[in-house]
Amino acid sequence: PTSDISDLIDPFLEAISGFHQLVAVNAVMPPHIRMAFLRKEMFEPAKRDYSVVKADDKYQILGMNSEQLVALNRLAIRMKEMDRGFDALPSAVLLSLVASFDSYVADVVRLLLNKRPQQYENSQKTLTVKEIISMSSFEELRVKLVDDEVDSLMRGSHDEQVRYIETGFDVKIRDSYDRWPQFVEIF
Repeated sequence: PTSDISDLIDPFLEAISGFHQLVAVNAVMPPHIRMAFLRKEMFEPAKRDYSVVKADDKYQILGMNSEQLVALNRLAIRMKEMDRGFDALPSAVLLSLVASFDSYVADVVRLLLNKRPQQYENSQKTLTVKEIISMSSFEELRVKLVDDEVDSLMRGSHDEQVRYIETGFDVKIRDSYDRWPQFVEIF
């Protein structure tokens, strides 16, 4: 790729790698957070505040008063709320990642088209006379053409978007990122 394009593609490939890592973190973190909550909020206070009724090598039976039971019930409710949040977290994170990625792709394509306007000069896009007359400058018309091209592209799949960048700007993205098939599958 020529230098005017590669300075945009290299950060694009780095961003893809970053998105992939966020998906992995999303899968790994909830169990650790849950265990930390159990340890800090339930196990340590129980050891400290509850009386040992019976113990052997493996287990302890702890006794508690009614206030401690109410506090333990509140913690159990918080744990259930946390679990519901963890259940919603993967889809919420994924939606956020997809939206961020889409925005990033649109910005990259917009920059690429501004660097290489010949990519949309052969576009079959038609404008009405009214639209053209309403433009205050040629620059405004150019911005509209770029925005329309980007909007049209963003309606396609991520694979179609990357193919557009690769073919239109003579760069390799999918071949440069070994995990592209997994990335597309996850997204």
